[in-house]
Amino acid sequence: MIKVISEMLRVADRVFIAESLPVANNERQRAHLELYNLREEIFEALFGEKDDLHYPTMEELKELVEKAGGEIIESGTFEPGLPHYLAYIPREYVEGIKDEKKRVDLLKRWDAAYEKWKSGAEHLPVGYMLARE
Repeated sequence: MIKVISEMLRVADRVFIAESLPVANNERQRAHLELYNLREEIFEALFGEKDDLHYPTMEELKELVEKAGGEIIESGTFEPGLPHYLAYIPREYVEGIKDEKKRVDLLKRWDAAYEKWKSGAEHLPVGYMLARE
């Protein structure tokens, strides 16, 4: 990410970055985050490695920009107020975990998280920043 941000800063006067934050301010956001956070353990149990990057904190975003040589001009957060269903991972994935103890544990947690999620998930707060080289 540092390499990509660095390249963007090199070719543009200013760069705008927006990213979902790992923060939940209501039940619908918590439902999204709870199901989403199971991905790491599910992928690791299935494939022996963790999945993609998880939502960075605002501090981590700022650190990435600064490590890439950027100066933050402006930053903040906002609530998009949109539904957000991208946390979903099919139950069949969890059922495919070979380690029985891990599978049973993750299925139980997946079922609990899914019950909350299917009632309605909401986009998390978004952090944004405007930076320059």
